[in-house]
Amino acid sequence: MAFKIGKKDYIMDKLLWVDVESTGLDPKKQDIIQIAGLVEINHQIVEEISFRCQPFDYSAIEMSALEVNHVTVDDLKKLESPKVVYTKLMTVLDKYVDRYNKKDKFIFAGYNVGFDIAMMQNFFLKNGNNYFGSYCDYHKLDVAAIILVLEYMGLIRLEGFRLINVAKYLRLTTEDENSHDALADIKLTREVFFRLQEYIKPTNPNT
Repeated sequence: MAFKIGKKDYIMDKLLWVDVESTGLDPKKQDIIQIAGLVEINHQIVEEISFRCQPFDYSAIEMSALEVNHVTVDDLKKLESPKVVYTKLMTVLDKYVDRYNKKDKFIFAGYNVGFDIAMMQNFFLKNGNNYFGSYCDYHKLDVAAIILVLEYMGLIRLEGFRLINVAKYLRLTTEDENSHDALADIKLTREVFFRLQEYIKPTNPNT
């Protein structure tokens, strides 16, 4: 599948669905502690990942973020270093994308995905890599944005825009909303995306 913006074609055959958990909301100050993702090629999930790692900077941790993730500082110290996790992540990405080919990139996908992109960009930078864009196109698929459009159009009516609220509205099976696991969240995000397509499919007036 391809779409065109201006003079360039964007290929939608490679999606990288990602959700991250972090030690706070500032991508420059705080750090990723879990990266979960689904590699989708030609509309099929070919690999899933879930890496947990230590933060770069323990002094910048927001304790409220750890409470949300149900982890302690001692728990974090038992995890792999961010460098080890970065190396594992690169191994996965290099299997599916030619970093030197400008036309061979993932479209980054997720829920409120701007935050996840910013955290990933800074994760790359903190590992000495300035070229996050070698793997991910700067266009993105944000499921939250689709929901906002549908709400604006009056096609859905939600009590809240958290992923768990949307999933319940769509009658999707969800994990315990207090579990807060990035892999479960990104799988649910993709399910929500496909369920939302039922609201935007064109209808045939002859049927």
